[in-house]
Amino acid sequence: MAQKHTRPEILRLSEADIRRRTTGKTWVRGLQYFQEGHVLRAVWRGATLTAEVQGSEYMPYVVHVSFTPEGNLQTATCTCPYEGLGDCKHIVAVLLYLLHHAQDVPQRASLEELLESMSREELIELIHQLAAAHPEVIELIETFRHVPRVENSVRSGLSPEVDVAALVRSLRTELYQLAQAYLYYDPDAFEEELPFTELFDPLLEQVQAQLAEGKPREALAALETLTMAWQEACRDVQVEWLIQTGLLEDEPWLQKLGMLWAEALLSLELSAEERAHWIRRLA
Repeated sequence: MAQKHTRPEILRLSEADIRRRTTGKTWVRGLQYFQEGHVLRAVWRGATLTAEVQGSEYMPYVVHVSFTPEGNLQTATCTCPYEGLGDCKHIVAVLLYLLHHAQDVPQRASLEELLESMSREELIELIHQLAAAHPEVIELIETFRHVPRVENSVRSGLSPEVDVAALVRSLRTELYQLAQAYLYYDPDAFEEELPFTELFDPLLEQVQAQLAEGKPREALAALETLTMAWQEACRDVQVEWLIQTGLLEDEPWLQKLGMLWAEALLSLELSAEERAHWIRRLA
């Protein structure tokens, strides 16, 4: 059964916290959006708040804000095309709404709870409806269907004590702190060694051991898990701020990750179907 993540009892969020997450101009626009009532249909689903914000387009933008169990802001994303530094005005407006109207936000079932309550027939019908409305879902299903199957105990490819969700949370935290330092021009934050090698080295050592033991498929599963964890953390933290600095290009663990991917794939005699799968997956 999926782990349940509920709305935090206490939110550790202040107006100063929200202002620090964005630029001065965007803060003013977000405050104006909040005061003019642009935030619509805010709901909690588990530990994630979802809200619509009426912007300049006909369709509202959708903002997702998630929190740790301790009530600390973890991620904030928006469907708008904003490419500036920090949070967009829609996220600012939603955070201000949450700060001032937390008691008015209803709690709804999370995705995990909704899916677990459905029968097999209902899930199949749901997938058919999604595929009819969004044909790209069919490609996602095909890709998922061809992921090589391994035993549940090693499905992630990593040892059972590795908490992948905790790894993603740690990565998000480190990336966000670096992004904030870049946003506020704090050069001291970049003089020390970046923390990612320390986080990933023990995990990459597991992959190296798997390859040494002649277990390339387990190594591939582990590499896929680690790569997806990194992608998820980067996507949620708007890592383009850090890409502009060039800091991530020379990360030792990223170079090692690429070498291990090559070694694992070259250690296998892949069928045509498997080659096609990994080409799609790596792309």
